[in-house]
Amino acid sequence: MKFLIHLIAESEVGQQVQEIACLERKEHRLEDVGLTLREAKKLLGAIQQRMVEQQVEGIPGDST
Repeated sequence: MKFLIHLIAESEVGQQVQEIACLERKEHRLEDVGLTLREAKKLLGAIQQRMVEQQVEGIPGDST
């Protein structure tokens, strides 16, 4: 089973979709259900980075 995780940023100018992660589970075992702590931390870090990048791009810059 494959899980694709995307971040969708919507603004006045449109929508931008970014792939955050692709998680794959080959074995169907109870201990493989959900996210590992390592995966969760990595996902959160990637989401935070992309959100900050998008927010900073949306801040009007100094034109001087």
